Amino acid sequence: MKTYEVQSVKDEKEFLEKIDQWPKAEIDVYPWGGDYRPRAYGICCVGPESFFVYLAAEESKVRCEVTEQNGPVCTDSCLEFFYQPTSDGYFNFEWNPKGVLHLGFGKERHGRIHVTEKNNSDFLIDKADFDRIGVTGLWYVAFQIPFSFIRSYAPEFDEKASLIGTVNFYKCGDKMDEPHWGCFSPVKSEKPDYHRPECFAQMKRKQ
Repeated sequence: MKTYEVQSVKDEKEFLEKIDQWPKAEIDVYPWGGDYRPRAYGICCVGPESFFVYLAAEESKVRCEVTEQNGPVCTDSCLEFFYQPTSDGYFNFEWNPKGVLHLGFGKERHGRIHVTEKNNSDFLIDKADFDRIGVTGLWYVAFQIPFSFIRSYAPEFDEKASLIGTVNFYKCGDKMDEPHWGCFSPVKSEKPDYHRPECFAQMKRKQ
């Protein structure tokens, strides 16, 4: 099983100012093939009251058509963070380049709960200027996940544990001109399927 180590930060400001210094989870495994494999990666750090997550992809041509919260952003250029804090289930944070979020919770693909009591702005702390993606060739989203929010779905979550859950980082684009499905921790399935918690990596606090 792969492992991703999270570093401690004091606040959002430190997380963003030192973004280039944190360990990256490279999304470079493409179990289902395909020639289009943009560089993409994720970063997660742990603060006093929340996780801070940064997802980035080096793409200059993006698809971004979904505008409704909990819409099918996986059909757009999409970056995803799946996090399982306890055996109660896992969250799927899925973002498109305009910062539209699809967020659910459950134990598997089917029967998931759409999170509706929170909206994009409750999590999002920064994102790329959409109008400049074609120039910079990069888009990203940065967001926070409050521990209080996690505990509302997984009461036994302990942010002080050395092993603080399991995780995977993904890059996809189901309806792009060049559909692709990349991941950090390898997924074993015949067809693209990110809802495989048994394939998640261990997420450990850096000692």
